[in-house]
Amino acid sequence: MKDLTISHDYGFFSCCSIALDKIIEFHNEKKFLPTVDRNNQYSWYKDNITQGVNDFFEEKQIDLNLKPENLKEDSEMESQFSDYSLLNFEYVKKIIDIYFSPSEKVKEIENYLLNKYEIDLSKTISVCFRGNDKRTETTLPTYVEILNKINQVKKTNPDHKLLVQSDEYEFIEFIRENIKDFIEIKETKKISNKDTAIQFTLPIGERLINAQIFLAVMQIISKSNKIIINSGNIGIWSCFYRGNANGVYQFLSNGLQSNEKTRNQKIGWVK
Repeated sequence: MKDLTISHDYGFFSCCSIALDKIIEFHNEKKFLPTVDRNNQYSWYKDNITQGVNDFFEEKQIDLNLKPENLKEDSEMESQFSDYSLLNFEYVKKIIDIYFSPSEKVKEIENYLLNKYEIDLSKTISVCFRGNDKRTETTLPTYVEILNKINQVKKTNPDHKLLVQSDEYEFIEFIRENIKDFIEIKETKKISNKDTAIQFTLPIGERLINAQIFLAVMQIISKSNKIIINSGNIGIWSCFYRGNANGVYQFLSNGLQSNEKTRNQKIGWVK
């Protein structure tokens, strides 16, 4: 029997965020890291009930010497809509390495994409815009605001290539109309319906591989030299995997729902 069972089952990185919170909460209370049952999570990303969390993550041996510490006195500041530069990466990255390291299949896809698109991570500016139904949760930057930030970052890094990732078809088309040369990973899905999310549009048979590709792309984004992101679970996990917020340009915005409020007063770019 596992020490901790987590049943929160929603968006991919929402599942990750809740699991991370529960693991940290357990660690701080019990003073040891738990074995975790997460098989009831990620159901929107499975093609059948036999598939489990191991299709996404390879759990490593638990570090019994890892001492717990609180992220911040006010956990509210650590939501997906926080300023990511405030996160305690030194501690959180150790937890993520144990429970959320990508599976061998995800790493295989990551390497395939790096080779196919000839991506040099040390000279890549990755833009990740999570649109569509995210606008019901927070204030999103406009396409023009993102384009201006891209031009600003590109100006100071003229030898870098641009990689653009989004779930929103119209955003990719906007970038195509305004930027001549950028990398678009064609294997990822995009939709036009702004009231829903991609996972609700995928038929059985495509869910698992789509999620694995998505997680592989997130590894690429997190390792890029510069990242331009909007606030949300995808944004915060790109920093979690990165292990810091260095070289990250975040569009900071409050949550619009009562359970996602933070003390952020600013709406706009952190830097």
